[in-house]
Amino acid sequence: MDGLQAERSSLLSHLISIALSGLVLMGTHGALALHGDTTHPDVVMADEPTAPPRSTLFLYRLCRSGSAVEVSWCEGYLLGLADILLAMGNSRIAGGICAAEFDATALHRIFSSWAEHHPERLSDDMAMSAQASFREVWPCQ
Repeated sequence: MDGLQAERSSLLSHLISIALSGLVLMGTHGALALHGDTTHPDVVMADEPTAPPRSTLFLYRLCRSGSAVEVSWCEGYLLGLADILLAMGNSRIAGGICAAEFDATALHRIFSSWAEHHPERLSDDMAMSAQASFREVWPCQ
């Protein structure tokens, strides 16, 4: 690995560590068991009243919740992930996003729409699904 790639890899590792630390600090809000009608009416959800933690369904329900705390957690998570993916794309690290300009509301809308159009992916890891939704909008060439 040359010096530039080693520096990029170190930067990415540092950014991921910061993001994960923030998620741990905020984790108690995200660990809520979501019950009730917090889903979009066009999405067919599993029969289970709770979504597995870290699943796409779990994040989708947080984003679509009527609770300001849960929506804020969703948007904060998406914003942190998008920032890391943009840094990856700018550093030419595979899996990143490029030429992206966004705010929390736009990321929320993009992820929620993607989840509604991909019900087969609701059990996937939420980071993988958010990444897929963002890469559809801001792919790297």
